[in-house]
Amino acid sequence: MSQLPRLFSCLLAASAATLASSAGAIDLISHNGFSACWDQSITKDQFLEAARSSIDGTTACVAAQSGNSPAPFSFCDTNACAGGQQGCPVTLHASTTPAGDFGAGSFSGAGSLNDISIPLAVFQVPCTLTITGITLGYGWNNTLQPDGNNGQYAGDLPGASATFNNYTIGGNCQGSVNSLFGATAAVAAQNAVANAIKPLLTAATVSESVCPLQ
Repeated sequence: MSQLPRLFSCLLAASAATLASSAGAIDLISHNGFSACWDQSITKDQFLEAARSSIDGTTACVAAQSGNSPAPFSFCDTNACAGGQQGCPVTLHASTTPAGDFGAGSFSGAGSLNDISIPLAVFQVPCTLTITGITLGYGWNNTLQPDGNNGQYAGDLPGASATFNNYTIGGNCQGSVNSLFGATAAVAAQNAVANAIKPLLTAATVSESVCPLQ
């Protein structure tokens, strides 16, 4: 009889370890009695707000580029980013809560960027191209799996994206220069934002268990 309490304790520990393994997270061992969610679970609203607040105010850096098509050019060839890094800085604002599908793990939100000033040289003739009035959509995907209870566990974040919806090209460059290089600069800025938000969204969402899902 003296072995029964010890055996019962071992069975409980093994059961908890099995649940934690199925969730993919060692920290999801503590269960809140017989409730539907783990103690450390967060709600859908908390998950989405954590994602939004992690990227709001983020400064991305548009990398310097150069090439010979459609004409010899270079832009953002200046040490203007944080820490003297070469490139053009841009600040993201994500003021509204994103939305998403917690079954598919697909999420998206809307935001805006501060105006971007881009030093540009074409045929070594310098000017400044500006991108203003920028609104954008951003998105990311989490690899979700059952957390061993009634929630979903975010185990990975394979990718993030940013797409400009509206913007205006201006500055003191010639109109033909704006036409040739405005879209190129905008795409470079989109890529900079996507690269900047991916690690932040990863830190904010991965390893979180989301519950309840209804």
